[in-house]
Order: sequence, then structure tokens, then C-alpha cells
Amino acid sequence: MISPHHFGTITSGAIDGLTSIIRSKGGRPEEVYARIGLPPEPGGAEVLPLASFTATLEAAAADTGSTTFGLDYGRVFDIRRLGGVGEVFHCDLTVGGALEKFCRYLPTAQDNTRVRLEVSGDLARLSYEIEDPTVHERAQDANFTLALQHHVVAWLAGPRFRASRVEFRHQPQGDVPDYRHHFDCPVRFGARENALLFPAHWLDAAIPTADPGRCRRVEDDLARRMARHTARIDFTAGIEAWMVEALHRGMPVELAGLAADLGMSPRTLQRKLDAAGVAFADLRNRVRLRLARAMLTETRMPVTQIALHLGYSETSAFPRAFKAMTGRSPAAFRAA
Repeated sequence: MISPHHFGTITSGAIDGLTSIIRSKGGRPEEVYARIGLPPEPGGAEVLPLASFTATLEAAAADTGSTTFGLDYGRVFDIRRLGGVGEVFHCDLTVGGALEKFCRYLPTAQDNTRVRLEVSGDLARLSYEIEDPTVHERAQDANFTLALQHHVVAWLAGPRFRASRVEFRHQPQGDVPDYRHHFDCPVRFGARENALLFPAHWLDAAIPTADPGRCRRVEDDLARRMARHTARIDFTAGIEAWMVEALHRGMPVELAGLAADLGMSPRTLQRKLDAAGVAFADLRNRVRLRLARAMLTETRMPVTQIALHLGYSETSAFPRAFKAMTGRSPAAFRAA
């Protein structure tokens, strides 16, 4: 049985600029988005499923023929598109202070993800790991994230900055020299986690655009957003867990059933969903899609059985819905 859990999301700002870089590499962004089940202008929503974002980077790499697409996107991405967690790099006093806030408040931009800053002796280690187990396509996302982190720290620290080492969990997607040239340091693959390592003294480097007053305002706003985010995640995670359990038990996944189990009227539940900015149908589709991806990847269950497990009254409806959301049939997804 696949365990209930909260599915990761990422701010739509992370996809800003993606269309132009895909086109600059000769790709077709509309086809890339359609393949993942995203609209032609995916930045219209406030957040995107994290699995959709990582899959989009993989699809863009395949469409453009660029095996290091994530590195190139991370190098040009403006971290301020992530909101307050990006703004701190422009107003905090030191590189270390900005990185600490980035780690603390990242869930306001990307949740179900761990970013940790550790110092051991003279070496600082900034590690990154997606904790959503349904996100299977991670290599280009790791490329993107470590390239972005390296770019930001190098920009703040100045031209004398050199990383000590970069570590990736995945195997190289292109020529290893391309990675070494990008980071200008040794690169290790097959590591236990994704990480950027650099001399710890750079944490004390002053940020040229430091503005303590602005930084306090940004952090106050981040703290408020974090509190709202935590409340919303607790609410939606509970609904997602209920949906997963209902599907496992063969029960209908309907708003009325959830309301009854929560001891409230459907109207009251709908008001709570509206207040949280959550649509019941969107959550159900998201849960079905994540479970479908996991079952297609991790089991040999026939597609017809998966359709029944996911609560489709007609087994033929599942392949249509899956292809509409991902651009691929269940069989093609399983074979990839």
C-alpha cells in the first residue's frame, strides 16, 4: 500500500522564464507543458505540483536535447521569483544570514523539501533533498537547484569565490567536464545527497545591498506566510490522507463523504476550502495522479486495476484523464 502523505508544491514563480530558455535552445515550450499536463501559460496558478515542475524540467531537457538543461536554467534564474526567500539574498547583512533564512522559510516557496546549512570545521555544506516520495524525476531539478545556489552564493561573495565541491545523488546527465566547467570545482556523482560545499568563511561575507530595515520587513512577512502555509498544509494534507485512505478502502471520494467524516456540513467544508484557496476536485485529481504515477512505476498492477483502485467508474476514463494531465498514456509512462 502506498502511504498517505502531503504532495509537494512549488510557487509558480519557479517556472517564470522557462518558456524563453526552452525557445532559446530550439525547444517547443507549449508541447513540453502539454506533455506534463500544464496549460500553455503555467505561471497563472499560485502554486504548481512539485512533481509537475520536476517533470517539466526533464521534458524540457529531452525536447531541447540539452542534457544539462537544469544547469543552464539555474544559472540565469532570478531567485527573487521565489518571493521573500529570494529577497533575503538582496537585503540581509551576510551570506550566512541569508542562507539560514532561505533554509528556514523555503516551505513558503517549495514544500516537502529539505534544505540544510551545516558547518564542519572550515567547510560549509548546503544540502538539498525533495522529500515527496512520489517525485521520481529529480536529476534536472537537482541540476537547477545546485546551479542556482552556486550562482547566488558566488554573486554575493564576489569574483574570488570558489566552491570546494558539488555533490549529486544522480549520475551525470551529460559530459562530466560540462559540470566541472559550470561549477569550476570537483563534482561528485552518486553521493548520498545533493550538496554545495564551500569554505565556511564565505558565510561571513557582507552582502553589498544589505538593508536591515527591509530585511526585517521581509522576514516578518515570511514568518506570517509560514504560519498560513503550515495551517493550509495541515488542512490539505489531512484531506489528501483521507482521499488516499478512501481509495484504498474502495469508498467514493466525494466532498459530502469527507464533510460527514469531519462532522460538518458540505457547505461549511466548502467555505473552509475556499478560505484555504483549495478546490476539492483539484486535490482529488492531484491525489489520483500521484498515486497513478507511483503504481505505474512501483508495481506491475494492470492499468484496468489501477483505474478501479483510483475510483474511476469506467476503466476507460483513467487513461484519458492520465493522458490529459501528463501528455502520455499510462502504458507509455510505465514504459519510459
